[in-house]
Amino acid sequence: KMQSLVNPKPIIKTTGPGIPEKVKFLLSKAWNLIYQVDFDIETHQGNVITNISYVKTNELDLAIDIFEDVMKTGPQYCTSKYFKIIPGKEPNKTGIATVCSLTLDGILVKNGVSTTPQYGGILETDSKQPRFIELTAYSGSSLDPHEIYIAKDMTSVSEAIKDGGRVLASLREIPYIARPAAVDVLEEVQDAGFSILKIGKPSELVYNAKVERYHVGIVAPGGLNPIAALKEHGMDVEPKAVETMTNVSEMEEF
Repeated sequence: KMQSLVNPKPIIKTTGPGIPEKVKFLLSKAWNLIYQVDFDIETHQGNVITNISYVKTNELDLAIDIFEDVMKTGPQYCTSKYFKIIPGKEPNKTGIATVCSLTLDGILVKNGVSTTPQYGGILETDSKQPRFIELTAYSGSSLDPHEIYIAKDMTSVSEAIKDGGRVLASLREIPYIARPAAVDVLEEVQDAGFSILKIGKPSELVYNAKVERYHVGIVAPGGLNPIAALKEHGMDVEPKAVETMTNVSEMEEF
């Protein structure tokens, strides 16, 4: 019998782009965590966003010594005094949780201040006028910019805590009309053990970074700065930024 030619099955499949796999942008993931931040600036209790970075378990003691040195000598370059040691998924790896600077966006949102995380960057501190020398927009990045900078050995945190160097920092924008409210919140945030490097004036360049009109730029140090210092000391580290939520009651502090 002759095969029906009404709907013949194609022998060769047509080639084409198909369904492209959607790139997951960092900011999409970040917003889901930002809205879960419930750290209370009065009671100093609640959940914060944490980065989890892995080191070799047999190098943990050395890692903690370097980590502690950065936290104590240059606390202004660490997002927060809180940290946590966690068991790694592999027996030869141990995790160090540090507070991610996007936690500050969560605290601002919780306290009624609209904020938009804009850039992860490298801040050069060894001049009378600190300035950003690298900026990567969160909105167009699928990886955390700070992870990339660490991988490319672009930091010098160990030098920065002594006389000047290059540290990780992030920039977010708020509407200028919200500046007084933000200043009040961020003063309490600093009392709670967090660091803020600069709150700009309306439409002012912040460390040489441009800010949208009618907005104010706020710069905070990167939560991975102590981890960057480990890499600078030749240690094998795997930084994972914007990774999970952690309650500060489970964390230690320097």
